Amino acid sequence: MKIIKIDKKEWTGGIDKSREKYILFGPVKDKDVNNKEHYIFKKLAAGEFPVMESVDTVLSPKSVIFPQSEKMLKGSLDPSAADHHIMKRVENDYSSRAVIGIRPFDAKALTLVNLNFDTKDYQDPYWCDAYKATTFVGLAVTKPSGVDFSTSMGSSPFGEDGLDLLLVDNGEEFPEKAAHVFLVYMLQQQFCLSYAL
Repeated sequence: MKIIKIDKKEWTGGIDKSREKYILFGPVKDKDVNNKEHYIFKKLAAGEFPVMESVDTVLSPKSVIFPQSEKMLKGSLDPSAADHHIMKRVENDYSSRAVIGIRPFDAKALTLVNLNFDTKDYQDPYWCDAYKATTFVGLAVTKPSGVDFSTSMGSSPFGEDGLDLLLVDNGEEFPEKAAHVFLVYMLQQQFCLSYAL
């Protein structure tokens, strides 16, 4: 992976520019039914930014790829329709998306789940289409909490498995390890970085 730096002063501008090409997801503060605050991964609304401090989320970001519920099939019971009683796949939105702030152990877990849905013999179209449309921007765990289980997952707080980018917060900037030259180019365009490939 190549290492580049993103100045935190340019972070929100880069996130906003990313919204032009990507549906963004990230950890945000939320409240449960008892009004208790916690963090969840969700689609970021306009003007909403991911919480980039090292936070523990209630649920895995797996829901971005594999939601708890989604429409999968449609059909008609109308006998006058030519395709009645035939189930067809619903056209879901698999536009380019980016999950920002995913922990290395969650990214590693997604690669393990992928083993079940994308095999030589069988490819689940819902999972595969969503997984291929997603860029995973990880956030290294620089201050592990009591629930950090990176090493139990065969990963580490700085693990790169399943990530396209890995951000490491060093205070004033994110030194970023970019896995693909394309992603470095994308970052240059969005953050106006001067970086020679």
